[in-house]
Amino acid sequence: MTMKDVHQTLNKWMGSRIGWFSRPRDRTHLLQYLPKSQDDLPLRSLKDSYAEAIIPLSSEPKLQNRYVTATGKLRMGRIIEDMDLFSVYVGLRHIKNPLQKKDIPTPYVIVTAAVDDIEYIYEKPDVTSDVKISGKVVSAGNSSMNVAVELAYMQNKQWVKMAKANFMMAARNSNLSGPAYVNKLKPDGPEEEKEMKDALETKRKKIEHDKYSLLVVPPSDEEQKLIHENFVKSVDMQDPTINKRILPSGHVWMEDTRLNTSIFPHPENRNHHNTVFGGYLMRLAMELAWMTAYIHSSQRPSLRYVSNISFRKPVKLNSFLKIMSQVIYTYDKYMQIAVFIELYEMATKQVLTTNSFHFTYEVPEPVAPVMPKTYHEAILWLEGRRHLARFQRRPIC
Repeated sequence: MTMKDVHQTLNKWMGSRIGWFSRPRDRTHLLQYLPKSQDDLPLRSLKDSYAEAIIPLSSEPKLQNRYVTATGKLRMGRIIEDMDLFSVYVGLRHIKNPLQKKDIPTPYVIVTAAVDDIEYIYEKPDVTSDVKISGKVVSAGNSSMNVAVELAYMQNKQWVKMAKANFMMAARNSNLSGPAYVNKLKPDGPEEEKEMKDALETKRKKIEHDKYSLLVVPPSDEEQKLIHENFVKSVDMQDPTINKRILPSGHVWMEDTRLNTSIFPHPENRNHHNTVFGGYLMRLAMELAWMTAYIHSSQRPSLRYVSNISFRKPVKLNSFLKIMSQVIYTYDKYMQIAVFIELYEMATKQVLTTNSFHFTYEVPEPVAPVMPKTYHEAILWLEGRRHLARFQRRPIC
């Protein structure tokens, strides 16, 4: 199976129409085919949802323009789009619904709730190498699924692991008015038991980590000390006035690393339920983060880790979006880049944050530290420090 086959299969399962229609197809009638309880669904094993999809770059040169960078390497922004779509496919493979009729579309809609722990193991291959995306559901709640995805490329007739990621998918009913039950998981054998146990432990750690978010609790004593040290560094002790700040030698003001761009999504960027495709937003954020890292360091950066991608609100097609990227922390050869997407609602004139992203980049030589000016920037600096520490504690695989 290729990624083209994945696209076509999802179109068939979802009953998506090809071409432009001013109004999406009404799917309310499909609500009757949803289970009333999770117990109405059969148990599933991890292998039931397992799938692989190939991006045949070696045999289809026409694909290479879509996936190539200016240096001839694989364009990871395009790949993360495919990984997101592939996770939807795996989520639907996991669902086995006795009420489903063969001749009607699925009553489920699978959406991306969050993406975490995207770990890049090796450098990007050339664009002439085939790429394989594989994955399966490794844990399931009432209406949520954790899809573990792996990325590999062909080298010397062998698949070489390149990246792995956890996609948190949410199952919604056919008209997106509420959640929909998914099948419970029952591991088939010791290997699946371990995979499921590891996934649940990762989920537990994330919940525990979120309890101590800087949006919830104050910085620790150590972190408050670091904020004060930064403040002292940026004060002229010969003239310590309230509003006078100085930039320490070799540093860059955090605010000066910011890059912004605005976009107006078009129908080609939509998903199967007629909102902006999450993978498209991930690609835009990743590529803006890369530019931010490159401009700050003056070196070509390599993406090493993505520690948190959140989807807070679906984005309608007729929305104006502003994407903001900023270096929020550096250490030696590493940069932590935060990206936020804001939605401007024309009708209400409201500005809402719909997505946030955290990327870790590495360059060959040490980079200039960033210096926060405000308390808000100091909190971002601490957040970046935490994300980089999380990356550095990751086991080598």
